[in-house]
Formats: sequence, C-alpha cells, structure tokens
Amino acid sequence: RDPIDWSRDTHGLRALYPELNVLRRDHEALRRGVHIPKSVEKYPSLYLGLRELDGEQIFFAVNLGASPIEVTVPDAALAGFTRLFGNAAYSTDTDRLGMKIPGYGYFIGNKSRR
Repeated sequence: RDPIDWSRDTHGLRALYPELNVLRRDHEALRRGVHIPKSVEKYPSLYLGLRELDGEQIFFAVNLGASPIEVTVPDAALAGFTRLFGNAAYSTDTDRLGMKIPGYGYFIGNKSRR
C-alpha cells in the first residue's frame, strides 16, 4: 500500500478515517462481505451498494458529485436500514429507500437478517 499524502486533503477526509476504521473493525461484512452494487441511472454520481455476510447487510451510498441528490429507490432490499455513519437524510419503509444526500455526502447503514 502506498502512504496517503494528507497534505492534499482539501475536503477533511483525514478526520473520517478513524471512524471508518472502527466501523470496518466492528462489522465483518465490511471486510469480507459479498459486494452487491446498485445503481440509479438518473444519478451517475451516486454510488450505492450492499455488503452481506452471515445475515448482516451493510448499505452504503456516496454522492461523488458536488450537487445534492434527492432520490427514492423502489427496492425492498434497501428498506429498513439503521444509520451507522454519514451525513445523508434518509427514510425507509417496507419497499423503498428515500435519501437526500448533500454534495460529496455519504451514508452507511446496517440491518440484520438473523
């Protein structure tokens, strides 16, 4: 691995790394889970995905663009997550996920199917 040059960190990402490392340590699905990418064609800058392992699902959404995104994804697999980390507003019901993600915003949530 190459070291990160933090002198070029103009978005304050360095401060997020300790929290993300704790999440990764505490949720094995983030380390070893099967990755299931999701997409919303209308928003090419929105990266969505699931990681699953042993009944735990981790959902993540990252807005890679500067403009905020408001989206509803009609996918029952994305409903019912609890926030672990992130600055996106979200709502879920039994068959859809609604999100308001600021520019360069993110969300990580989990649920257990055990």
